[in-house]
Amino acid sequence: MPCRFRADAAINAAVQRVAARHSSERVVSIDSAQQLAAFAPSRVPGRESFFEHVHPNFEGNYRLGRILAETVVSFLPEPARRDAAADWADPDLCARWLG
Repeated sequence: MPCRFRADAAINAAVQRVAARHSSERVVSIDSAQQLAAFAPSRVPGRESFFEHVHPNFEGNYRLGRILAETVVSFLPEPARRDAAADWADPDLCARWLG
């Protein structure tokens, strides 16, 4: 059996089924490959988001963080949503803050 470095289609499908089964409990699954594909020139996530086949680079981590943060905001109560940052910190600012 090969050594798996990332989830295959069967594992991803199982995650999606569990998330769908619990959606009434506000469980959500984010398809990171699909989301990152939107930033890829070829529509397949590659060097713009990853160091190699599985580990995100700074830009990939930033994009995944934004996707997660924007998803979380949608679950906040209305007053908190109104107060949530409309302008997220851009990658350059985050890089400076991280040192």
